[in-house]
Amino acid sequence: MKSLTWGYTTGLVIEAQNSSELERFLSELKVFNQALLDYNELVTVLEDPMVSSGSKVSMVSDILSDRVLRTTKLAINFSILTERPSELRETLLEIHRKSLSHQSESWLDTGSEPMSSRSVARDRMLGFTKFYCDFTVEGSELDVIEDQVFGFARVVENSSHLRWALADLVIPVKNRVSLLDELLKGTHEVTKKLCKYVLLAGRMRDVVSALDEIASEISKQRGRRIAEVRTAVDLSQEQIERLKRYLSDLEQIPIELRVVIDPDLIAGVVLTVGNKMLDTSFKSRINELAQELSEAV
Repeated sequence: MKSLTWGYTTGLVIEAQNSSELERFLSELKVFNQALLDYNELVTVLEDPMVSSGSKVSMVSDILSDRVLRTTKLAINFSILTERPSELRETLLEIHRKSLSHQSESWLDTGSEPMSSRSVARDRMLGFTKFYCDFTVEGSELDVIEDQVFGFARVVENSSHLRWALADLVIPVKNRVSLLDELLKGTHEVTKKLCKYVLLAGRMRDVVSALDEIASEISKQRGRRIAEVRTAVDLSQEQIERLKRYLSDLEQIPIELRVVIDPDLIAGVVLTVGNKMLDTSFKSRINELAQELSEAV
């Protein structure tokens, strides 16, 4: 099972447990796994790399209809879209095994995923985020969640003590999760779960970057892209709208602009879109001049 699917499954089991539907979810998944053993025609289509993932999802949706839980459909569809066709059966069996051993609420409050590389932890986190993008039906709710996650990232970014407290692996994860509970009072329940998962995914040392990636993933799932502009002074609404239009035309995708006030820049802006950055700040010019002077001496 890919790390993306692992994180997705974690979110799925948490919600199945919260709604007291975990047993039914496990039962339905077991029945579907048995169908993959009993019906060769179904397996042949699902494992055929020449059949598009979209066609497979449509076929499975017709088979499942409204007879199964939404979480069951989400688990099967995500596996079809994410995993190699030849590994679908084994993936669904792994999801069943993982779900059996997962006690979601106690895990979310006190436990964590197995320790791993940063790239694996990152993929788990993105899979967890993708689940909540699929699970959260109302787009307006996702807008709120995205804003709250991004806003919390700025709070953490501006406090070195908070960054240390959340990232320090010496501090028990239960204590760090409790700290998050206090800090996130009043926010959406999904916001809390996404932020907690940063601590629980396995090895997320850069909390600010992880939170920003969650906000970016939500934006991406909504068909947009986040652009961050750091500026020493606040921008007018007209400047913000003009910049959004320019970047949307340039990137050929709707842009969600996030403005961060950073007095250390002195003047100018630092604009980041994906992995592209434009730095016109006065602070950057001073640093360049200092570098040139040191090389000349």
